[in-house]
Amino acid sequence: MSVKGSRPTTPEPLQETSPGSSQSKSPEQKLVRLGHTSKETSSPGYVLDQLSQSWTSSKKEATRRRSHSPHKECSIVKTRAIVIDTGTGTCKAGFAGQQIPQSVIGALVGQPLEKFMKIGSDIPDTFIGEQARLEPDIDIIFPVRHGIIMDWEAAEALWWYIFQHELKVAPEDHALLMSDPPLSPTTNREKLVEVVFESLNFPKVYVAYQSVLSVYAHGKISGLVVDTGHAVTHTVPVHQGYNLPHATEKMDIAGANVTSFLMDLLKDMGHYVDERMLDVIDDIKQKCCYVALDFETEWNCPEVDNTVEYQLPDGQIITLGKERFQCPEMLFNPPQMPGLALLGIHGMAQKSLMKVPEQIRKEMYENIMLCGGSSLFEGFERRFTQHIITNMETSTKIKVTAVPLRHYSVWTGGSILASLNNFQSCWIRKEQYQEYGPYVVHRKCY
Repeated sequence: MSVKGSRPTTPEPLQETSPGSSQSKSPEQKLVRLGHTSKETSSPGYVLDQLSQSWTSSKKEATRRRSHSPHKECSIVKTRAIVIDTGTGTCKAGFAGQQIPQSVIGALVGQPLEKFMKIGSDIPDTFIGEQARLEPDIDIIFPVRHGIIMDWEAAEALWWYIFQHELKVAPEDHALLMSDPPLSPTTNREKLVEVVFESLNFPKVYVAYQSVLSVYAHGKISGLVVDTGHAVTHTVPVHQGYNLPHATEKMDIAGANVTSFLMDLLKDMGHYVDERMLDVIDDIKQKCCYVALDFETEWNCPEVDNTVEYQLPDGQIITLGKERFQCPEMLFNPPQMPGLALLGIHGMAQKSLMKVPEQIRKEMYENIMLCGGSSLFEGFERRFTQHIITNMETSTKIKVTAVPLRHYSVWTGGSILASLNNFQSCWIRKEQYQEYGPYVVHRKCY
């Protein structure tokens, strides 16, 4: 199979927050900076030791059944395990111990239309990532829909491209940690394990919930994860490393809907935009849009106060005014549909908080974590925090955390988990899969 893909821009490394610090850090030292700024608790050894000890405590019964090996002092091991977070919009991949993913590529696969395929043609039969949008006469396939893998052949093509062209690895030489969205069908986990062992030929695999990994990325094992990404928004309480499904809320409105709305507004303004310009529209969204603290007040302000200009690749200048905050507003005030009352992201968080057992609610209030790329809008954290503090009747101090690299929180949590010494007995080995079948995922990953 011949493939062609777009090479992603390498993410900028996390900037150190300590003034005057110029000493370079090892990957193990860097990766914990995502969720910690306290001088006493931001050292890599402290964070990973605490996370390792807490994780071991919360899983001690399962760990005791799996392994009788003695506890080791070192909490970090260089496993070189591969960590993959396959989302609806992008697929993030890299190695355990790294601070940020080595590869971030569009989660789409393009195949030439059948009438253009010719025997002996040197046209690649598969295009990966944003390159697929640029090619003419291409059938574009999105392997993931609303967080769930729907087209396994396309997902395999995407992963093979990453292994061969981005990470340049042989799967049989590495363990693989894969993320899984909240509320995903159990059959998807079984299929994932089957593909990993039967098609991708990895010797070990572990499947972890995205929300749990996001909590680990903050150096914690409990908290409320508020995650809004490309196509879906979740609020998920996590306690002692476990999802609480009964208190999980989901909304199929996220960044892709904001982009689509912005594209419609640009068309209404007389600009020619289409699906092939989605990367440009996304850039406009990221650079120009923001969340208003009070939508009505902002709407009634003179438009000149909100105006910015953006230059398109063809040199054309577009002027944006109220469109800048009109688009992201749907995350807080989603379009209402007959028979379906959508709460908005703050309402979802409040509902999740009220559903958790009262004895752990205080811990949730104190550990609310904003995650996902669509939480990066300017003003998002302030608006969300204001809603929560205003509407939740509690004497408990509410703490909302929004770290700069929160769009990588799932992947970074996987990087941390796969690096923990106490985790190494938890991999599903190929021989276990051969003995128990794909159902072994429910015994080992939960």
